[in-house]
Amino acid sequence: MVNFEQKNSGNYRMFSFFKKISFRIALVSTMGGMLCGYMTAIMAGVLPIVRDEWALSSAQQEWIMAIALLGAVGGAFASNRLSVPWGHKNLLLLAAFLYITGILCCIFSHDIISLILSRAITGTAIGLSSYTLPQYGGEIAPVRNQSIFIGLHQLMITIGILISYLTALLLVSYSHHWHWMFLTGLIPAFLLAAGVMMLPKTPKYLIQKGRFLQARSVLAKIESPEKVEMIMDILRHQAESEKHYQSRWRDIFSSGILKILLVSIALMFVQQACGINIFIYYAPVLYEIAGFQSLEPELAASVILGTVNVIFTIIALNLVEQMSRKTLYVIGLALMTLFLFALGIIFMNYVKAGPALKWMVFASSLGFVMFFAVSIGPLSWLMASEILPLNIRNVGMGLSLTCNWIFNFLVVFTFYKISKVFSLPGNEFIIQQGNKGIIDIFFNPSINFFLYGLICLGALVWGYFFLPETKGMSYFEIEDYWNKKFGRKSQKTFIYT
Repeated sequence: MVNFEQKNSGNYRMFSFFKKISFRIALVSTMGGMLCGYMTAIMAGVLPIVRDEWALSSAQQEWIMAIALLGAVGGAFASNRLSVPWGHKNLLLLAAFLYITGILCCIFSHDIISLILSRAITGTAIGLSSYTLPQYGGEIAPVRNQSIFIGLHQLMITIGILISYLTALLLVSYSHHWHWMFLTGLIPAFLLAAGVMMLPKTPKYLIQKGRFLQARSVLAKIESPEKVEMIMDILRHQAESEKHYQSRWRDIFSSGILKILLVSIALMFVQQACGINIFIYYAPVLYEIAGFQSLEPELAASVILGTVNVIFTIIALNLVEQMSRKTLYVIGLALMTLFLFALGIIFMNYVKAGPALKWMVFASSLGFVMFFAVSIGPLSWLMASEILPLNIRNVGMGLSLTCNWIFNFLVVFTFYKISKVFSLPGNEFIIQQGNKGIIDIFFNPSINFFLYGLICLGALVWGYFFLPETKGMSYFEIEDYWNKKFGRKSQKTFIYT
């Protein structure tokens, strides 16, 4: 039996968190995390149906899949610029409105153009919420629970992905009307809108606007009485500091800060260029190539993939507290590289593999997702936030997130193109057979997986020799590390708090 009186234990911290009002705030606001995962991954179930219904080419399929990611780029960049004047709550309301609007447009889409435009709207909402939700949680949750909130947000994204697979599987078993898959997304979208309207503005935002009584009232609901005034003083100090050290664009290009920002962006590149979202967005297509005979078993395999993703994300929440960052990074990328190379070899020898091909592809994809979920998946965000100095942290994380969506878009948008350009003659799969006959040829994706594997291998070497072990390091130690790494004398150039 767990002893909740052991107040230093992780179990007690989680138990206390669930008892407080901050849990309800976190649960409502992380509904956006689930919606983010749902709306990005639901196309995995929709794409095979509209592909046959509308006789789509591979290029058209890429646009339908990737346009939401391009919208997310714009949403993430805009949220970074609007967060201070508008506040996180107002941005969340805007995101909820765009979610509802985009989903309704998707439901009534009747051709590829209308679906692409509708997906662009939902993508903008995804970008807005992906930046604003963690920022809101970091400001509204009690300090001791902020890591729990951020972990819950990441977990909710994976749960949203799993729910999208389950929804697609259940609906396709009864009907191939893909519009119903989008309709289901309205439920969390309306819950998000209703929940955000009941949430308070963050104490930090209220103090920045000079509304101290309201800030104190909000703090009284989420913190113990003896801590309210202390936190008020801290937030006042932070507000004054941020006025002096605003996140200015010129700061990024001064005194070595650009190099630190590039490290943060490089972590985002590794997270996306490893190919994770090929497995998330194109899972049914990959399993179709591998030999699954219909959409139902392809989606069933995707449900198992999504379940593994959720389980190992939960495991990662504990591992990042128990193990060093670099150990997780190195082990995770090493095994991800192994499974990617295995997929490349399997598809290269698909004729020899025969009926066993689908099970080898399925097992390798599960292995890859397992080790992504416990390594570069959460570590890219965690380490990026730890290495960025205060005076560029808001701009730095905003740019890093925007770049993350850019890399996501590029990987998804080029998946078919890379396999087509670099595939050997005669190395094609004729897989798209709908009610209009053969409408496209899918080229062998072995080269894609070799490319993603090489990126993971290069990232492993780079991270092992270059990245700091940030766990347990004070901000001054991180500053000293960068000064030594960049060959600079120790000085107060990087501002941490």
